[in-house]
Parts: sequence; structure tokens; C-alpha cells
Amino acid sequence: MPTQRLCQWLALILLFACESQPTENKEVSTTPVTKSVVKESPKFKKLTSEQTGIYFINEVAENRFRNILLYQYFYNGGGVAAGDIDNDGKTDLFFTGNMVSNKLYRNLGGFQFEDVSISAGILPSGSNSWCTGVVMVDVNADGWLDIYVSRSGNFTPENRQNLLYINQRNGTFQEKAKEYGLNDPGYSIQAAFFDYDRDGDLDIFLVNHGMETYTGRVLSKSDQRDPYVGDKLYRNDGGKFTDISNQAGIIGTQHSYGLGLTVGDVNQDGWDDIYVANDFYEHDYLYLNNQDGTFTESIHQATGQISFFGMGVDMADFNNDLWPDIAVVDMAAPDQYRQKANLAGISEAKFWDFVDKGYHFQYMYNSLQLNVPLPASTNSKPVAFSNIARLAGVDETDWSWAPLFADMDNDGWQDLFITNGLRKDVLNNDFVAGINQELEAMNARFVDLNEPAAQLLLSQMPSQKIANYLYHNQGDLAFKSVSESWGLGEATFSNGAAYADLNNDGYLDLIVNNLDDFATIYRNQPPSNRSHYLRIKLRGASSNPFGIGAKVIIHQASTSQMRQLQPTRGYQSSVEPILHFGLGDKPVDSLQIIWPDGLIQTLVQVEANQTLTLSYQDATSVPIASKATSIPLFEEITEQVNLPFHHKESDFDDFDREFLLPHKLSDFGPALAVADVNGDGLDDFFVGGASGQSGALFLQSASGSFTQKRNQPWRQHNASEAADAIFFDADNDQDMDLLVVNGSNEYAASDESLQDHLYLNDGSGNFRWAEQALPPMRSFGTCATAGDFDGDGDQDVFVGGYVIPGKYPAADRSYLLENSQGTFRDVTDTWLPDLKQNELVTDAQWIKVETSELPALAVVGAWMTPTLFVNDGSSLRPTDHPDSKASGWWFSITTADWNQDGADDLVLGNIGLNYRYSASPQSPFELYADDFDANGSTDLLFGYYQNGKLYSVEERDRMYQQLPAVKKKFTDYDSYAQAALTEIVGQNVLQEAKHFSAQTFSSSLASIQGGKVAEIRPLPNEAQLSAVRDIIVADVNQDGHLDIILAGNLHNVETRTPRLDAGNGLVMLGNGQGNFDPLPTAESGLYVPGDVRKLAWLRSSSGHILLVTNNNGPLQLFRLAVTQ
Repeated sequence: MPTQRLCQWLALILLFACESQPTENKEVSTTPVTKSVVKESPKFKKLTSEQTGIYFINEVAENRFRNILLYQYFYNGGGVAAGDIDNDGKTDLFFTGNMVSNKLYRNLGGFQFEDVSISAGILPSGSNSWCTGVVMVDVNADGWLDIYVSRSGNFTPENRQNLLYINQRNGTFQEKAKEYGLNDPGYSIQAAFFDYDRDGDLDIFLVNHGMETYTGRVLSKSDQRDPYVGDKLYRNDGGKFTDISNQAGIIGTQHSYGLGLTVGDVNQDGWDDIYVANDFYEHDYLYLNNQDGTFTESIHQATGQISFFGMGVDMADFNNDLWPDIAVVDMAAPDQYRQKANLAGISEAKFWDFVDKGYHFQYMYNSLQLNVPLPASTNSKPVAFSNIARLAGVDETDWSWAPLFADMDNDGWQDLFITNGLRKDVLNNDFVAGINQELEAMNARFVDLNEPAAQLLLSQMPSQKIANYLYHNQGDLAFKSVSESWGLGEATFSNGAAYADLNNDGYLDLIVNNLDDFATIYRNQPPSNRSHYLRIKLRGASSNPFGIGAKVIIHQASTSQMRQLQPTRGYQSSVEPILHFGLGDKPVDSLQIIWPDGLIQTLVQVEANQTLTLSYQDATSVPIASKATSIPLFEEITEQVNLPFHHKESDFDDFDREFLLPHKLSDFGPALAVADVNGDGLDDFFVGGASGQSGALFLQSASGSFTQKRNQPWRQHNASEAADAIFFDADNDQDMDLLVVNGSNEYAASDESLQDHLYLNDGSGNFRWAEQALPPMRSFGTCATAGDFDGDGDQDVFVGGYVIPGKYPAADRSYLLENSQGTFRDVTDTWLPDLKQNELVTDAQWIKVETSELPALAVVGAWMTPTLFVNDGSSLRPTDHPDSKASGWWFSITTADWNQDGADDLVLGNIGLNYRYSASPQSPFELYADDFDANGSTDLLFGYYQNGKLYSVEERDRMYQQLPAVKKKFTDYDSYAQAALTEIVGQNVLQEAKHFSAQTFSSSLASIQGGKVAEIRPLPNEAQLSAVRDIIVADVNQDGHLDIILAGNLHNVETRTPRLDAGNGLVMLGNGQGNFDPLPTAESGLYVPGDVRKLAWLRSSSGHILLVTNNNGPLQLFRLAVTQ
């Protein structure tokens, strides 16, 4: 095979172009980087092969004809299946081998196993076979588990035919894949059996993967089916399986790279859906069951983003809301060394090329898709997910394979186990850089891949074992890494894995298939004060004896749990067909089983610590009824109102001018302001446009409809971009005038388009531009708030300034404007000198404090601590902050006296905890800005702490684009990956630079006492899913207590950072004492998943309406449905 084949294989890693010398081949071990270290007693014990009798090793021996240069999935490993093959009550194990024979082990009890592979009739693999996934399932419905094995590899179709071992019920199996029509010759990874058409028997979905080596070229999507690469759906027709993939709507092109498969009812309609995790550029597939024998692929509609190199996948309800969530693993490393030593992403141009061609927003991180139950009034999509992997703390687990949800400590919450490790670091930067030089020489000689020069490349690939991860579910959407403390800290090359209770003690054990090492059994060692458990075995209908697809729901006091029986989970593996519930210390009040055909059975006061068998024969003949739900607080009325306005963000690329910005600074709009501008008692509203788009004023009629007011003066200012707007009585004539604040990073500093504008109302909703009313204000404005700070009876204004355009993070001007009979005078120097041009202000509010009759000014901003400027009658001065470690990336602020003590308190919107980076007082997120290379422009050095050292966020290639000297100072990636930020530019240089620091990214509550901010405390995790761009405080459920409505996202981040799109809007109900409980979306009725910027209340003839603006999107309206 010529060098061209090698070039094609290397195209993926050379897509991330780099230049350097290869490093020495090293093999080292490492343990996971934990986000918090907790000293806990070990809960798992690794059992040796001598103890268990399991001597299986999935050894892959490279040679001239079989290696990763010839088969890109050479190191992807094998799987494991768990199940009771002889119905003796003990779980047996099956391991697949790539270049070695598969092995079947019979459980003898006491963690002793016997290799029965030969006697059972498991065929030797031979030299021309490559086995991948395995599932134990009763294919012929005789009550005994059979074994289905997938095969792949660069072999002929005859040697790739999948295997089906039919249980003979006497300890032996017969291979009958061809007889059943399941000897598929594709490049198969894994199969899942399920009753997709609810006809009672089990059908099969088969995942295959592509063999065409990805060349880095972004291909347009194709509909042409490939018989070996495309995924397939086989229908069970009386024991013979028929390929119905095409008519069922299953994608089967040559661009499919399926590696992971899970099946479950994601939208809870009683029909099972399918999720396929795809490697490389092809997006994952989410097939929603149409209930008519077909599926609709819906990943774009259901998710905002997904993993890029999708590998293993699992589906389970990890937050106990009775809706299944989805975890997909990728290959992002948690430690900064491996992040920089290995390739970490694609270029911005390539990223957008993928998006534009329909491959979705994909990022090289694990994804944890939280299922968001939607209100009935949301008809736009059948299911919705929010990726909260970063908030959950499970986004980076290195080159990972098998994610498995299971309750490992029986506390009632499912934990997450993840295997990882690749036999060779094929994406090591120094190795890739060395390949460039090798290729030139090899091309000149037309070297064949099996010649010594090509084999030398294999020997140069670095190798590093990585420990697997176990994350303990904290019950608040977050997980804590407990790998080391729970006895799972050993570094391995692990692939497929399964869980099972191997000794029937009520605690789940772990089984792992390792590459080039013994398979591992981890025995779960319960503590002395054991938590309770309940295990459910199912005796299903005659055509589905194990009840595959059935759901079991248990209720305990105020909590509930749901499991669905589907053995295929994780990566190339299947778990035992038994449902396991951890109960903690609470009894089971009731249990309900929903069989695949919809029949139900309910039990009450179920005894704990038992294995309970439930029979289909005991189910009622009445299908499950729709669950009664309360009326949501809000009902969306966007379509009924049909407002003719769609915000169109201007096409400006901030990163082209400042390529190291963390996110765009040119998308603060649309502005929104609400008031009764024509005196009819109904609220009207103004919405601002982006650059090149005029704002619009909508007048409300008595019928609840809105009409746009034409020929208004802001049309002449459509070159400006409206970032904020307020209605207030500027000229004391008892009507509402309009101030529009303009701001965007797309302009030049002091550009005329940055000038703010005041429009005066004639009382009937007709406005004119008060051209001379404002002083020159050509700064990047973000917010405005009106209040009588000087106590003279008229409304003054504060306008917050952000950054000088093109000069991030240099602060632009803020203005305090004193009202003098409708003309405004800049008094910032005398009244507010501390805020003139010192902070990157994003929002502000005038508030009441008990120490003064005059209003104080509360201000938030980027890299800023929320600050209260108290009014002494002649100036506004910042008060001391008891918590000086509260600097953040604050976006929004609102005020309310929720505890009715006479003083306002604050709700503060931050960037949230689902962002790529984190910040804390102990490990702040840092920025140093200066002209480090003396070329006349400001350079940005962002940094984060790990193990007490400050490191740059940038990889070597991006860093030397900004600072060319870096490439000369660090001649290879290894040295750069080890360097702290001070080693890159020097300690003295950093000390002289302008320094910014963020200590928290949490959206928070703040109390005011004695005219000072007394306490800042984070909101619950449900409020931390994304950036909070706006907040409203109101009594939405009319119980006499103030509640919180918040919303926002941040879509336009730099492309190596997952965009913040997990926010859907949140209603939090208050109890009058400063505590707020998040309300699920289905109960609140508020679903605003766009790039939300502003929220506002509208009074209408039928009650209150919530108005929502989206950047580069439509307006949304919600009617408050609560009436009392």
C-alpha cells in the first residue's frame, strides 16, 4: 500500500497543523484531575485474575500488516456483556477480543469464574476476525439469554459477519446468525434489541462505522446509503430479521462513524427512541419514534450542541425527574499538560464550515444532555436537551469510551462511571509535528506502510495510561470525582465496561475490558451502615420474556426514580437485564411498572433489600393514562400575537480584530423598554435593532394585539446598535420619553454611531429626537437606569460604559447625567468619579437603602465586584465590600425587597457554572493585558489555576500567533505544556501588565444591610446553566411572595469553547425569606432557549404578559396564567 494511504490516515491529526520535533516515546501513568478532593473510604476493590479465574486479555499486537495506520480503530478495544446464561441466579460474563478469541465465563459464586468458552461452543476468532460489541439478550424468546457479537476490521465482508450464539439451555450455544438474518457484514460496533414497533417481539438496531479515513475536508451531506457503513434497523418478522433501514428513515451513508448506541423513550410517549454517538465530523443521531414504523432524526432540533468525537453513550434519569438524560463521552483532557501536549480542537474557519454544512455545533468535550420536559403549549419541538456537562463537572475525562449511569452507593442517585485511555497518543502534538518531516522523506521514496520507515512511526507514538473516572451524584445536577478515594485510581487502557451485582449482595460491581491487560473486576465493598436497595427482575410477555423496554418507577416520600430496561449501554457492552434501585434509608411507598405495550402494574409499600420479580401476567388490561399535571404559570402566545419583528444581528466578526477574545462584544442587543406611551392604560414597548436595523415601537390595543408605530425618529439612527433602552419622564410633562443607549464592538472608538439618543413623547406616542438634550456620549454603552439622585424631583440618568471598541479590556466611559429641565449635564467627574472610566459596566440599578433618603447606585460588570455607590447628597461613593472576592463576569442586576425589611436586595446574573472555565477565590480566572511584544497592540493573556500554578488557556500555536517569541522560546509542545504563565512571558512582565481577576461565575443573591452589600450567595445550580442576561422579580404565583424570573445565553463565544446555550429561562418561587425554589420548565411554562437578552412585563387587558427578546432572533410572549 503506498504512502498515500498513510497520508490519508494522518489527515485528521494534521488538520490541526503544527510544526516541531517528535518527542521520545514514553509510557507513564497518571490519575484523574479531580475538581474537589474528598477523603472517603475506598468502596471498590480490584480483584486479581488469580482471585477470580478471569484471565482474559484483549491483546492487540501491532505488526507490519495490522496496525493503526491501516485501521483507524485499531486501539478502540472490546466490550463486555453481563447476564445469567444458565438461569442459576448468578451473573455470567462475556468478553470480546479484537485479535484474540472471545471468552465466556460462568459465575461459580464468591467472585469465582470458570472459562467455559470452548465447552459452550464459543468459536475461536482466528486471525481474520475483529470482534467489537456484545449484547446478551433473548433473541428467540425461550427465556434463556443468547449472545450477539458485532464484528468489524479491515477484512473481507465474509470475515466481518456478525455472530449470534443461540442458547441451547444445556450450557452450550450454537452460532445461527445467518439463520436469523443477523449475519450483517458491515463494520459493526454494537447492537441494541428493542421493540420499536410495539408488536411484542424484539427488533434490532445495529451501529456501523465508516472506514474512509477522514481527510479533513468538510464534505456536504449525502443521502446515498452504504451497505457496510450505514447503521441498520432490522425488524423481527416471526424470528427472521428483515433490514428495513431505508423505509424507517435510518441514515446509512459512508460518512457515518457510529461508536456508541443507546435506546430509550426520551420523550416519554411510550415508544422507544434511538441515540447514536458518531465519531469525527458526522453529528450524532437522535431518532425519534414516529409510532408508525419510521423515525425522524432530530439532533438539531433537540440539542443546542453535542460532542465532536462521540464515543460511548448512556441514557438514564440521573436527576430523578422521571425523564431520561443522555451522556456522551469525547476526548478532552482535564489536566493542562495533556490539553496542550495533545491536539485540542479545530480552527475557527473549519468549525463554521462544519456548522454551515449541517454538522451541528460540536465540541471536543463530553456532553451531559439534561432532558428538559416541555410545557404542552410548546409545539415547536417534541423533546429538548441542555448540555450541562461543565456544570456537572463531567466534561473532561480524557480519551474516553464507556459512560455508565448506576447507583454505586445505593443513595438513590445514579452515579457516572467512565472508562478511558488510548493505547497510543496519536494526537500528541510533538509526534504529529515530527510526522511532517517523516512524510516528506517517505513520499520521496514511495514508502509502503509495511516497510521499516512506516513502522518507525508506530514506535514513536507516545503512550500514557489514564485512570478511569467515577463521579458521585450530588443530587443537585452536579457530580464529584471520587475515583481515587473509592478505589478506582489505577491507570489503565480501558474500553468496554458493564455493571452487575456479581455476588448478589445488593451493591453493583464493575467489569472492565482492558487493552493489553487483564480484564478487571472491581468488587463493591459496602460500608457497615449499608443503604437499602431494590432489584427488579421482569418476566415479560411470551415474545419478550425479559421485558426489554419496560419502565419501573418507584416513589419514596418526596422523591421518585425511574429505570428502563435496556441492556445495551456504554461502549460495546451490555449490562445484566435487572433493574437496580438504591433506596438510601427511605422505604418504597409505591412502585409502578409500565410494560412496553403500555400495560401497567402498581404495588404499594414494597419491602426493601430484595430481588423482586414482576410478571407481565399481573399487569392491568388498561393502558397507562396520561399523567395529570397542573396548569403551568405561563402560556406562550407568540404565534397568536404574531409580532412582525425579528432581530437581525449585524455580520461583524469580533475575533477577526481581536482573535483571543473569549466571546463577541458586539451583540448586547436587542434593547427593550416597556411603558404606556399613549396614556390608554395598556403597556406598549420599544425594541432596538442591530446596526443597519431600525428599532420599532409597538402599541397595544384593547384586544391584546400590537401595532407598529410608523415614521418614528429612530429610523434615522439605524446605523447605531441599540444595546439598552429605558422609558422615563425626561421633561417632566407626565408622559414616557425614550432613551436609547448605543453600543457595540464593531465601531471605531468614539464613532458617531455610539452616541446615545433621547426621544421626547408628545403624550400620544409620537416621538421626536431631542438632538441637544444629551451631551456628547460616544462610548460603548450597555445599560441605562433613571432615578432622582439629587432629590430635585426630576429623573436623572446613569449610563454604563463597557469597553473601548477594539481595545478589550480597556474600559470606556460611563456617564452620570443630571436633568436640568429636560437637558442633561454630565456630572460624572463631581458625583461619580470612581466609576467614570474604571469598570466594564454591564448593568446598573438605583436602589433604596435604609441609611439615606436618596437612592444609591448598584453596578455590576465584567471583571468587577458588584458595587454599591451610596449617595451622601453631594457624591456617590463606593461602599466597602465585606466580600472582596466576588469579582465575576456579571451581566445583569435587579432589585427588590423580598424579605420586606424596607431595603432593596439584589439578584445578580453572572456567566454561570456551565462555562468552559471556572473561578473561585482560591483559584481565580485571570487576565493580563499589555503590549507584550511591543508591536503597538494590546495582547491578552488569560490564565487559570491548576494544582496551585497559573497556566495560560491558549495552546502553543495560538499563543505564538499573538506572541511570536513563544515559538522560539518553546521549541516543542512538551516544554510549552509544562510552562506556567510566568515562564511564558516572565514574572516581571506580568506584574507590569494590567491585571483583571474573576473569583466567581455564579449567579447570586446579595443582601443589603447598613447601606452595604452584606452577603453574596449563589443561586441553586438550576440557575447556573448559562449566562443570565436579564432578571425580573415579581409575584408570579400570587402567593404574596416575590419570585424570580431569569433568562439568557451566550452563543457567540470563541469556537474552542462550547457556546452557552443551556439556558431555557427559569422561574424560581420565593418563600418571603430570601429562599427561592426552581420550577421545572413544564410547570412554569416558560421556555426561552434562544440567545435571550431582555425580559419585561407588559400590562394587558387580560393580565400580565412576559416579553422576551432574543439576539438575532424573534420576540417571544408569554401570558401569565395564574388567577386567584
